[in-house]
Amino acid sequence: NMVKRIIENEKYIGNGDYPKIIDKKKFYRANKIRLSKVIVKDEEKNEYDNFIRENSECIICHFPLKRQHQGHPPNRRIAYKCTNPICLASSIDERESELRITKIINRMIDEIDIVEPENEETIKDNEQIEELNNEIHLKIAEGNFKKDEMFKMLYELARLKFNNCTKEDMSEITESIKRELCKYAKIEKPPLPLMRKIVGKILISGDEINIKLKNGKIIKEVITN
Repeated sequence: NMVKRIIENEKYIGNGDYPKIIDKKKFYRANKIRLSKVIVKDEEKNEYDNFIRENSECIICHFPLKRQHQGHPPNRRIAYKCTNPICLASSIDERESELRITKIINRMIDEIDIVEPENEETIKDNEQIEELNNEIHLKIAEGNFKKDEMFKMLYELARLKFNNCTKEDMSEITESIKRELCKYAKIEKPPLPLMRKIVGKILISGDEINIKLKNGKIIKEVITN
């Protein structure tokens, strides 16, 4: 808009042959405020990106995701992609994932009872699971594996997790999630303070995004074209 153009260009303080439209002190004060808002937005974006990277995993194989540039200008985009080289999950555009996460959160705000867990089973901490999980990630990071061997290791990891499921009372966590959601009306983008308090994991593929809450409940949102 006109005001934005004026405070971004020094010619409007009377430089050169241009008439003075804005006082110099006001010009620099307005720019200081404008730049501080830009810095805050950049910091918020970085914090959100870090949260997604640290708390997201592939919906199919549960491996971490990487944020990567895809394509070439003018169609270049940022997308999330599974780090497992043998996984068949497709990537998802960063903006699309944010829209879908926003939609899921708004659904929880509108229909708060959907956060109630249907199955209160969780996986107990287990040294064997942690060691196998670390071994799998190390082999993939080094590229030192055979596909058949990797499938066997993934199957064994799934078996161990299944055998270590235990029932746990999630009622207090569920009530805490509801209290946090009640603080919000409809949102336009995912609020990081809320996500930090209610989200356990974000499960992502090119076709679907699920939010796993801290009480174990998975809220699904299928991506449709």
